[in-house]
Amino acid sequence: MKPVLALMFLLAGLLSTSPSLAEGKRSGTILAVAPSGQSLTLEEISAGIAPGRNQILTEPIALTPETVIMLVSRVEEADTADWPGGFKQTPLAPGDLRTGDYATIETARRAGKVVAVSITVVRPVSSGR
Repeated sequence: MKPVLALMFLLAGLLSTSPSLAEGKRSGTILAVAPSGQSLTLEEISAGIAPGRNQILTEPIALTPETVIMLVSRVEEADTADWPGGFKQTPLAPGDLRTGDYATIETARRAGKVVAVSITVVRPVSSGR
């Protein structure tokens, strides 16, 4: 096999297994949210090809009216039915997403685009110390 042909097969194999092309879950930091609220850009750290070298993937992800977005935060109220220190989920609108939010996104491929099915957001909380 010629070296050029072998290289083409190798690259095709790598692209077909790339995490950015697969459906499933992605986790990372939101880099940007479109003003229209119809997409966001996620920065995800993934294992690289070379051992010990991670790669940073940035990918636009489309949002639809069916995308379920939830903010997860600690329960602070003592009189709640939830246990103290537990977590609660609050619905968010696409316009409430912020750059810097940490998100786990369940994705699907529709019409050649990566689309968010659901988004779970966690925001850093200042400790006040």
